[in-house]
Amino acid sequence: MGNSCIPGLLAAALLLSGTTLLPLGLQFRTGTEAVEIPVTVLQKNRPVVGLTAADFRILEDGHPVKITDASIDARPLDVTLLVDTSESAELSWVKADAGFASAAAGVQRLLRPDDSLTIYRFAETWERVTADAPPVVPGGQTAIFDTILSTLVEKPRSARSITIALTDGLDTASTVPRGITRAVADRSDAVIHVVAL
Repeated sequence: MGNSCIPGLLAAALLLSGTTLLPLGLQFRTGTEAVEIPVTVLQKNRPVVGLTAADFRILEDGHPVKITDASIDARPLDVTLLVDTSESAELSWVKADAGFASAAAGVQRLLRPDDSLTIYRFAETWERVTADAPPVVPGGQTAIFDTILSTLVEKPRSARSITIALTDGLDTASTVPRGITRAVADRSDAVIHVVAL
């Protein structure tokens, strides 16, 4: 095939892909004025208060970035609690239904009146825990990453979302590639804590 055919092929490929060509010389510029970075600062497992922008340092490509504000966000939290009830979770609070309720109540006590809490229990599959949910019966394998992915996709997210997964830390049943779960989590703006017990 000669070089004379290449422009025609390129034009056809662009038409098929829906690509729009900009006239030569036209420039497009974009920028970001501010990026919000959520942080939690603890000392001996207690929040540190009274911090200002001068107490933080952020580097981008090895160069310091100016921090314009460091403030406590008072907006309500949307908390999702994922509790591992698989057979491998040799945890007394999972084996006893009262312990499961106690773990959930412990998180609830930390929330403010405007915050919300949704609880899921999971093994190979996951289900939302409601007031009329049957007692916890540990069993099955553990699909931590599939559960995190499913709840991120299934549940609408507020601007301040936190997902906490309580697990034995060993995923034995997830089927979705972890790269997909990570990509969805990166785009969800949810802060995710996996607590291995």
